[in-house]
Amino acid sequence: MSPASVHSVEKEDKTTVVPAPAAAPVPWFRSTYTQALVTGVASFLAPGMYAACAATGAGGLADVKIGNASVAVAFALIVPSALVATGFISKFNVRTSLAVGAAGYAPYAAALWFLVVGAVICGLTSGIFWVTEGTIIMVYSEPARKGRLVALWQSLFNLATLVGGAINLALNVDISKPGGLRPRTYLVFVGLSSCAPLVSLLLSNPREVRRADGRPVPALPAEGFLKEAWLTILELRHPRVLAAAFLWSHSLFVPSFFNFSVRVRGMSSIVQPVLAIICQRTVIALCLIWVMVDLVHIKNHPAEVVVYDWTTARWAVWWFPAVLGSAAAWVSYGYSESCPERG
Repeated sequence: MSPASVHSVEKEDKTTVVPAPAAAPVPWFRSTYTQALVTGVASFLAPGMYAACAATGAGGLADVKIGNASVAVAFALIVPSALVATGFISKFNVRTSLAVGAAGYAPYAAALWFLVVGAVICGLTSGIFWVTEGTIIMVYSEPARKGRLVALWQSLFNLATLVGGAINLALNVDISKPGGLRPRTYLVFVGLSSCAPLVSLLLSNPREVRRADGRPVPALPAEGFLKEAWLTILELRHPRVLAAAFLWSHSLFVPSFFNFSVRVRGMSSIVQPVLAIICQRTVIALCLIWVMVDLVHIKNHPAEVVVYDWTTARWAVWWFPAVLGSAAAWVSYGYSESCPERG
């Protein structure tokens, strides 16, 4: 028998031994790490850039009231879009859902021209994106690597807020007066967010992905659209979901009721993600305490100046609570999406 043969024959007992087939190498573009990287880059370009823009308060607009109204419209529409997101995934597929969800962020980044329309589009699609990206990380990853993939995904998201914050401050650092960000700032965000759907299309669907051991990713449920939506609604009964909903309702919409200079708003968009990364869950408790104390302070000490710049006395007293509130929002969002599945 040829030495190259896959069979070996024992001369003593003439028994043929067939070795176990070696696992086929996993193509890098079908690996779970690549899928987490694609998801993370899409998160960097879509909600990450949105977060950096929103961290300036009112989306960086001069009119705070219009900015607050647009955020309210967007988040009101995120609720129904998130509830039907699993049905959307079942009807189409994960890759299409991620791309469609990412497509709504560029119109919102163009808020300087059509704010309310952009908020509507973003609200109708971003719920799908949020559900889809969490599904990819939780389902695609091997149990032993899930923590690493969650870290990769969330690191890219938080990196986006740092990069976006640096863009905000760099392009507006000389503006110490009230008003909105320079128009070219929005052009940068529109350009980056427009790449998110294209990056999302690089994702592999579950049947195409191979884990490190060569095994396929478990297939996602293929229920009908309405049934999937109903099953998602039933998840609202669980205490963990209700607790997360409380955190979101408290901190995801922090009104921009302070008047800060443009450059202070740009600086805020850098400080917020830094707090979220360093403090993690502690920032949520600090936010709850600080906001309650500060609301009393605001009631008893009305603002004496119209605009707060970092050259204004006691400006941090008004600025820090807003920064804490936004930081708590992203901490609660990341923790709620990446918490372990129920037993």
